[in-house]
Amino acid sequence: MKCVGFVAAKVSDFWNRARIPTKQRYQVIAHIEKMFKTYCKLKKNKGRMTEIQRSNEMEFAASIEELFDIAHEDAMTMMVI
Repeated sequence: MKCVGFVAAKVSDFWNRARIPTKQRYQVIAHIEKMFKTYCKLKKNKGRMTEIQRSNEMEFAASIEELFDIAHEDAMTMMVI
């Protein structure tokens, strides 16, 4: 998936402009791929309205806010103002 590398580069560029330390590129790519695979699984089963499917959709909706959160784990301590 070439597009994942492109997205990772663009998002990293945005964070670097803000001078916020980010995760390594391979970690960002793995994070985006994981989110995409989760989305594909949910999309595949969208016709099922079981309790588990609904809870999985709710979990995914809550985690979508973290899609482009690629800040380093210790970013707050690493940043110098």
